[in-house]
Amino acid sequence: MFARMVSAHRFIVARRLIFLLVLAAFALSACAAQPAQEEPTPTPLPTPVIPTKPTYQVQTGEVVRKLEFTGRIVPVIQQELYFKASGRVDNVYVKKGDRVTQGQLLADLESGTSALDLRRAEIYLEMAKLNQQLAEMQTPRYLKEYDILMAKQKYEVELAQIALDEIKARVESTQITAPFDGTVLSVFLSEDTSVEAYKPVIVVADLAELEISSELSDKDLQLLTEGMAVETWPVNAPGQVMKGTIRKLPYPYGKATEAKATDREDKTTRISIEGNLEEKGLSLGDLLRVVVVLEKKENALWLPPQAIRNFEGRRFVVVKDGEGQRRVDVKVGIQGDDRVEIVEGLTEGQVVVAP
Repeated sequence: MFARMVSAHRFIVARRLIFLLVLAAFALSACAAQPAQEEPTPTPLPTPVIPTKPTYQVQTGEVVRKLEFTGRIVPVIQQELYFKASGRVDNVYVKKGDRVTQGQLLADLESGTSALDLRRAEIYLEMAKLNQQLAEMQTPRYLKEYDILMAKQKYEVELAQIALDEIKARVESTQITAPFDGTVLSVFLSEDTSVEAYKPVIVVADLAELEISSELSDKDLQLLTEGMAVETWPVNAPGQVMKGTIRKLPYPYGKATEAKATDREDKTTRISIEGNLEEKGLSLGDLLRVVVVLEKKENALWLPPQAIRNFEGRRFVVVKDGEGQRRVDVKVGIQGDDRVEIVEGLTEGQVVVAP
């Protein structure tokens, strides 16, 4: 019985062993069926490219130093008008765009002084003058009181004149009249409103003559003189080039050694343009580009500014010399935006290496 049990146990162990061997063989065959993984190919490193610096050849040509700025079309003659007294606006007789003539009344204030008051003062003055003439005719010169009577008549004329002048000044302080024939550009007041004395409320201009006006920095103004020639063109039409001259520079850069207070406040540079601007299609307010040539030289050696090096005030370039390079000190002349004149140190055709 015992022998039978041992035999059965051995049979079970043998079966398990055979199963494990078959399973292991199957696993090995599956692994053998998969392709072997290849090692990744390393990415080759690119050969570094050494950048080459740009080079410039010394050339001969025109070198120009110029100043460029923009300006607008404005009237040559334009004036801001104001009341000489504060008060309430009584009448405004014009509007923007109206044509006016010299002396025309444009606006007035409520003053309490009428045209009759003015006329009455004028009549009193004429009566005083007539009385003076009559006294001179009727008073004998031998009378002791002759000089006194004549002085009395003279003072009466003077008092009448003072009265008339006072009324005129009072009326003029409350009126604005056109200083010349022109066009009303702006009106900054309306009836039944209050205004301050000497505050501009109407602008009148003569549109028959137009020019360019521009505000420049002190640095630019130091480069200019009145009478310098300019070229100009509309910003929206670069091909329409016109010639002109600098007519007026602001104080103290212009020729005038003294200026009125109003001129000191005017910081604009004025440029006259040749020809009729209206015929050229230009009108008030148009924007123009202006170019002033400050220096110019023909047949000059030149290099672009970027080719010249500067170290502690020393200007030099690096010149190609065969397979090598060498530093050469240079002396420059006119310095334009894209060309710099070379006065000493280089000759035409030499090749310069940029920094």
